[in-house]
Amino acid sequence: MNNDRVFKLSRVAQLAETERDRAAGHLQERREQHGAAQSQLSQLQAFQQEYEQHLREASASGMSAQQLRDYRRFLASLAEAIQQQEGVVQRSDEALGQQRRELQQRSQHHSRMDDLVARYRKQAQRETDKQEQRQLDDRYAARHRGER
Repeated sequence: MNNDRVFKLSRVAQLAETERDRAAGHLQERREQHGAAQSQLSQLQAFQQEYEQHLREASASGMSAQQLRDYRRFLASLAEAIQQQEGVVQRSDEALGQQRRELQQRSQHHSRMDDLVARYRKQAQRETDKQEQRQLDDRYAARHRGER
């Protein structure tokens, strides 16, 4: 009876392990997505600084009003893109945190299931040992009864 329980719990523990591994894989994906989002934000910010530097240099050497408007319009579009990307990074960071919590929960569940399986295995082994000892005692007692 207990071996059947151990077997069933072992299957549940295996499923918990699979879920933990799946959560770990999702966490890795989230990390990669977050890194890509941060990298894109950094590129946009660097491009903005570079373009602002070009504007300062062009302004110092003289530029038409139309060129100045074009630069400013482009910088405004770039600032909007940066703001949008900051939102992407923030949402990515939140998703990453959520996935970390998910992995932690799955890991704890797996650990609890492994502990439970180990306890039931020990209990089943103790019961098997007791049964074997009773059988040995019964054989010994039967043998000595036969000698009398």
